[in-house]
Amino acid sequence: MAGNPKLSIITVCYNSEKTLERTIKSVLGQKYDNLEYIIVDGGSNDGTIDIIKKYEDKISKWISEPDKGISDAFNKGIRMATGEIVGLINSDDGYLKNAFKHLMDAYEPSVDIYRGNIIFWNTDTGSKIVEKPTINMPYAAWKVNVCHQSVFVRRDAYKKYGVFNENYKYNMDFDLLLRLEHAGAKSKHVDYELAYFTMEGVTFSKFNKKMREEMETIIITNGGSKKDVWKYRITKYTKMGAKRVLRIDRVLKIKNRTSNR
Repeated sequence: MAGNPKLSIITVCYNSEKTLERTIKSVLGQKYDNLEYIIVDGGSNDGTIDIIKKYEDKISKWISEPDKGISDAFNKGIRMATGEIVGLINSDDGYLKNAFKHLMDAYEPSVDIYRGNIIFWNTDTGSKIVEKPTINMPYAAWKVNVCHQSVFVRRDAYKKYGVFNENYKYNMDFDLLLRLEHAGAKSKHVDYELAYFTMEGVTFSKFNKKMREEMETIIITNGGSKKDVWKYRITKYTKMGAKRVLRIDRVLKIKNRTSNR
């Protein structure tokens, strides 16, 4: 292992009683001995707080209060973090076996962003798709994989380059990584599946007007052109349409290759 830096993991949640425990177990099951685990709850009124209290002795810090959205919740967690490296995992997603080991094996003090592979898990069909991250950020949505679940950022990089833009509600991770890349942050690919992202109920109709408009704003704000916007529109609708019509989530079913790692 290249180092043993303090790792801060942040889970944001709201009314997540059905999935939060799975996420917590995926974090605590890593058995990394220099871990700070933070949970930022948005003021849940179901059984979420009971689950948090069940693991309270293993959670470093947690709060429960209303927020202004996911970006706000992420930023609250980042401000609470004291680790050298910060990871963000939502309450319906999770880390895979040995994720933190693979991350720390790749550790270099000069690297700002670590980006691992991710598994898209359709819990309705049981299918899993493995995708590698896009290190040099193109605008064509077919090529872009920016899921924050498999991204780890040095806390000093957040201080230097900024945190999440709280005006964005859907594509805040895309905006963050574009800004970091354009500012000169150093990235490194960790070629292992580090996390899974659940696609529960995800359909073509969920790609709505507000999400599209926000993504297009991010592209233009970060130096993209109108041509890049159209490239994004075409590739995004093609990809989402294919998944709906051809059921690519099943056609591209890939066995979870992390089981032996």
